[in-house]
Amino acid sequence: MEFTVSTEALLETTNCSKSYSCLSTGQCGDSEPCNVISTNGTGYLFLESDKSKKCRYQLPFFNKTICTCPVHFELFSKYNV
Repeated sequence: MEFTVSTEALLETTNCSKSYSCLSTGQCGDSEPCNVISTNGTGYLFLESDKSKKCRYQLPFFNKTICTCPVHFELFSKYNV
């Protein structure tokens, strides 16, 4: 299944090292996408911590991991992925 996101989200996601594979395959490169626990509704996703994934958009936040990827946020908001 192919996913679509806004042009704005694509333009804001300048550090994707996975060539936006999430849009065409739903995968994050060769891996499953990060598991989202919740969202704050304003651009941040709270993830199950997976320190094995190397992503420029993952940030540690106390005992959690935050995703700041605009494309991932929009995919989660629109498709729950």
